[in-house]
Amino acid sequence: MNKAIVLALVIGISVSSAVEARTYHRSCNAVFRILPLEPGLDLVRDTVQVEPFYAQASAGGYIPNTIRLRAYRRARDCINSAWADPLNHSIPAECTNSGGNGVYDYSPHPSLLGEMANRACHAWGPGYRGRYVMVRIVGYISGDNGCGGSRSSDDIIIPLAGGVDEDPYPLYVPMRCDT
Repeated sequence: MNKAIVLALVIGISVSSAVEARTYHRSCNAVFRILPLEPGLDLVRDTVQVEPFYAQASAGGYIPNTIRLRAYRRARDCINSAWADPLNHSIPAECTNSGGNGVYDYSPHPSLLGEMANRACHAWGPGYRGRYVMVRIVGYISGDNGCGGSRSSDDIIIPLAGGVDEDPYPLYVPMRCDT
């Protein structure tokens, strides 16, 4: 009988240790969006987005919304860092997984602003090429609760340029796409 109790205790301790040692991962999706403010372009239908990326965080305890808040902060830091120098041809450290930053699939080419201009070139057609188009640029983070910057919100828009209280941002759309 005593052996059965000891065996049950050993199994119980090893099972609880295995449960506690588990690492939980949560992520948030992020994207840059270009909202046209130009006559002839529809604010919703003609919104252009740069290739999405995602940020991930993990923890040893099951605290999903807290883990997502960490992922949200990583995505937000990438968005702010990338927009701080949108003509930079290299990817900011905050937008990589190096050093445990936890950001994946961020890869605009040749630069963030260059990628935006090229996407707009393809989306809006010849009538908007070779000139400046007035736009609003935002970062958008989404996912489950925590991805919106609080435990109870699941998405957030981060104004970057041409916001409600700002002049529109002049985005130059090249004459030829993929340049």
